[in-house]
Parts: sequence; C-alpha cells; structure tokens
Amino acid sequence: MLDINISFSTFVHYKLMHCTVT
Repeated sequence: MLDINISFSTFVHYKLMHCTVT
C-alpha cells in the first residue's frame, strides 16, 4: 500500500515537472 502511494506520488511529481518544463 505504502509502496503504491510512493509510486503514485513520484508519478504525479514527474508529470508536474514534465508539464513545467514543457
């Protein structure tokens, strides 16, 4: 459960960074 939460947070963070860069 925690691992999934971390993965989701990382995914959202990555998407946010990608959007900001783009």
